[in-house]
Amino acid sequence: MFEQLHTERGARAAATKVLAVLEAFGAYDGVVSLVELVRQIGLPRSTTHRMVGFLRSAGLVDMVDGRFFLTSRVAELSAAVPTEVPCGMREVLLPVLTDLYEATHEAVHLTVRCGDVARVAERVHGRRSAGLVSQFSGALPLHCTAAGKILLAGSEASRSGSLRLEAHTPVTITSGRRLAEELANVRRYCVAFDRGEWSSAITGVATPV
Repeated sequence: MFEQLHTERGARAAATKVLAVLEAFGAYDGVVSLVELVRQIGLPRSTTHRMVGFLRSAGLVDMVDGRFFLTSRVAELSAAVPTEVPCGMREVLLPVLTDLYEATHEAVHLTVRCGDVARVAERVHGRRSAGLVSQFSGALPLHCTAAGKILLAGSEASRSGSLRLEAHTPVTITSGRRLAEELANVRRYCVAFDRGEWSSAITGVATPV
């Protein structure tokens, strides 16, 4: 019995330390050195390094040039969290989405920002675009989707410099300077475009609501 309690306490303590390391990434926009982690969470360097090792083995953290960063696996896990729009807001926006669909007969999405990704909170579509549902069911990158660019441009501090500008197609914006120019145009004209940047088979247009 004593050994079982000792094991359970040890497991809880280890889990608490791993969670502390994960939370510390938030203070550094998802990219952090081992020294910064030690300073942030107050654990010994050896313990912190071991906890980071657990996260790396789980595919949640990786390292480049001596700095650790959260992987897309974290975004995939966050996509499992239900995204809800308050009922009152949904009642106001759903007729607008429906009218837009009736006018265009294209899939219409209401998208919200969840950290460094975007997620579809509501959608209206017909049979022709039913195949898009699965593609838009998870986390969407901010830098190469129309809705993502709108959300980035509308943030008081877009922090686009901290995003990993991963190339999804040959025309994906992977330069911080180009993205900044793109977001400046989005703010100026209140419209954003995705011209095959996330998927070569998909184009999109977005505007804030």
